[in-house]
Amino acid sequence: MKLLLIFTIFVNLLFSSPVMDRVKEFVDRKSFRQYYSLIRKMFIDEDKFMVGNRVDVISIIERLKANGILRLYLSYPRSIQITFQGGGEPLLFLKIISDTLQELGYFKYKVLETSFSSSGFSLKIEFVSDYILDPTLLYESLHQKGCEIIDINRRAFLSWKYTIDTSSAFLNVQHLNIGEKIKLKTPVFDYWFQIDKGSIIEFISVANNWHPYIVFYDKKLNILNIFKRDRKNIKLRLKIPKGTAYIKVTDIYLLNNLKNGLRVSLE
Repeated sequence: MKLLLIFTIFVNLLFSSPVMDRVKEFVDRKSFRQYYSLIRKMFIDEDKFMVGNRVDVISIIERLKANGILRLYLSYPRSIQITFQGGGEPLLFLKIISDTLQELGYFKYKVLETSFSSSGFSLKIEFVSDYILDPTLLYESLHQKGCEIIDINRRAFLSWKYTIDTSSAFLNVQHLNIGEKIKLKTPVFDYWFQIDKGSIIEFISVANNWHPYIVFYDKKLNILNIFKRDRKNIKLRLKIPKGTAYIKVTDIYLLNNLKNGLRVSLE
């Protein structure tokens, strides 16, 4: 016990730096002792893991993962908690997090807590899995939506917090341009579009039992208008509300009613 205590104190003193403090946060004690020599070599040039005065936690995690030191797999399914902290618009933030989790295969999770203040929005979720959410995959998915992870805190082995810059956030959905005509395949989820301009959108449904449910949103994801019709439609032309940035298209009853897809054009 005395030797272990002396070793722990020695290691803590030797690795006391902003970068190494973050390394120890992501690596469990057993792995840290086991890979002590390798970790020291991996992070000897600490400037490579700094962005100004901020520690680049993503580059640290990428290095740990590449060398097989970051432990993400669990021996059996356990309850994992993730907190997402971001600024900007709460509705857009929630949609982006929801889309990102689905992209990464996390469909079943429980929302434990949401909070909104002048400093930003926080979402805490919980799910059961034998694999901890991979920070590098989360980073890549959020980056495609204009978001950047600026900090990651591992509060406990199964509790993580992500601080996200959402100042340039947008939905990573299909972009529809004026004069463009597209054919949509069988949907797995609701259709979503992003538009910059346009006054009329047209839908043509062939061999579908489609009962239209269409929502127009502004860039903050506030609802501008909802159109729904409780009867089968083949051709539909709608005026686009001013300020529309996103459009969601689905069916009043079942998404399977659109199994043959849609043709869409923007004027």
